[in-house]
Amino acid sequence: MRSQSLEEKLSQVADFAPSASTTEARLIELAQHYRIPMGIEWISDENAAPISSPIPSESSVREMLDLFCGMAPGYRTDVKDGMVIVRKAPWSEDARQLSQSPVD
Repeated sequence: MRSQSLEEKLSQVADFAPSASTTEARLIELAQHYRIPMGIEWISDENAAPISSPIPSESSVREMLDLFCGMAPGYRTDVKDGMVIVRKAPWSEDARQLSQSPVD
C-alpha cells in the first residue's frame, strides 16, 4: 500500500472532527489523526475563549486547518518542504527577530 503525500492528506474530505476546546489543541488532534507533519509556533493567550464552532460537513483537511487558524487572529498556515507550518505571521516575519545576533 502506497502512503499518501502531504497534498493528498490535505485535500481529502475530513472524516474526523477534532473535539478539543482550543485552537492549538484542535490543530494537534488534526495533525495526529491524519499523520500530518506539522510545526506549530503558538503564542499562548491566557485570555482566549474556548472555541465551540461546528465544522462544516464535507470540509477538506486543508479547509479545517484554515478554519482553525481563522479563529486565531494573526495565525496562518504554510506548506513548505513537506510540512505544514502554523505560525503567527507578524511575529515570525518581524525582521528584527531574524536579524538579532546572539549575545556573547
